[in-house]
Amino acid sequence: MQISRNYRRMRCLSTAVAAAALLSATDFTRGINITMSYDAAGSSPPAADPGGAQLQAIMNYVRGVYNDIFEDTHNITITYRWGTPSNPGAIAAHSLVSQGGTPNRETAGTIVFRNTTAWFFDPTPADNSEFNMTQTLWRDLTATQRNNFYSNFGANIPSTFEAGFTGTDNGSDPNVSGNIDILSTAFHEVGHALGMSASNNATIAETGDNDYDFDTAFVFGQALAAWNCAFEGARGGAYAAPPERWRADVRRILAGERFDPAEGLGPGVLDDAGRFCPRCGGT
Repeated sequence: MQISRNYRRMRCLSTAVAAAALLSATDFTRGINITMSYDAAGSSPPAADPGGAQLQAIMNYVRGVYNDIFEDTHNITITYRWGTPSNPGAIAAHSLVSQGGTPNRETAGTIVFRNTTAWFFDPTPADNSEFNMTQTLWRDLTATQRNNFYSNFGANIPSTFEAGFTGTDNGSDPNVSGNIDILSTAFHEVGHALGMSASNNATIAETGDNDYDFDTAFVFGQALAAWNCAFEGARGGAYAAPPERWRADVRRILAGERFDPAEGLGPGVLDDAGRFCPRCGGT
C-alpha cells in the first residue's frame, strides 16, 4: 500500500500492532532484528537533507520503537532512499523484495521517500511537543466507522477503547506548518514491511474477506489475564515464557481447556491451599 497525503500527526501504531505489543510474551534474549540500510548511492536527496542524515535519524528511531514492540525472533532488512515513488500521487512507497518462513513474513523490502515533498524532520521524535495530541475513543466513532473498523467485534467494545491517537500543529515549531511529518510517514511505511503489505502472501490470505480477523478476547485482555495469573507480577509470564509458548497457551485458553500455564516454566504463584490461580484452570 502507499500513502499520498498526511497533514495531521499520526503518531500512533495501528490497533493490530498495539495489540501485538500487549500480547507478545517478552523475552529479553530475543526480538525482531530490523536492519535499516540507507541507499546513499541510489538516493536523490532534497536540499533539506543533502547527505540523508535527517532521514537516517528518523528511520533509526522508528526501528527502535518497532524493536520494542515485536519481541519474536525475525530478521528483516529495509533499504530506504530519497527518490521518486512509482505511484505519481504517493509521498512515500514500500515495496516487498522477499518473503518466507512459517508464518510467512517479509524478509527484505524497500521504501522510497519523495524528494520533492515539503517534509518536517522532527528533532525530538520521542515526544509530541509540536502537536496537540488527542485520543479518539470508541464512543467518538460514528456508527459507520464502528462497522468499517471493527465489523466483527460485536457490541461489547468498551466506550473508552482507544481507536486512534492523532494531533494537529500547535504552532510551537514554525517548521511544522505547511509540511508533512516524515516520522509519521516512516512509521506507516515500515509498518507495511512488518506485516501489513498488500504483496505479502500471509496478508493476502488473511485479508481475503476484506479485514484482519482478531479475537475479542485479546482486545479485552481476557486471555492475557487468565494466563498471566499463574506467574508472579503483572508481567511475570512474559519473563518466563517464549512467544511460541504464549501463543499455544492462548489457543488452549480460548478453547476452554483447563491447564497450568506455568508448567515446565519454573515456579508460579500458588494460593494458601497450594493451588494455582483458579482463573487459569490450574489445580
